[in-house]
Amino acid sequence: MAETYNVMKITELAEKQSSDDTDLFSIGNQGTATMRKITFATIAAAIRDKLTSLTYSSLNTSNKTLPGAINELNRGSSR
Repeated sequence: MAETYNVMKITELAEKQSSDDTDLFSIGNQGTATMRKITFATIAAAIRDKLTSLTYSSLNTSNKTLPGAINELNRGSSR
């Protein structure tokens, strides 16, 4: 038996109001022009890792990463 597919435009897809870790998203790879699937949990982890590893020169702390600056501020407020 042949598989059947329901083809829909993006504007016709149902919109979900909340995200689950197992939700799938499709993304395009600019370098190879291919589409891939990725889970919400993977996207969230990548964003977390990027935010915590970037350095922000405008922070008024000696540590210029977000976790380091927060830890530095917390240590200073407990004195």
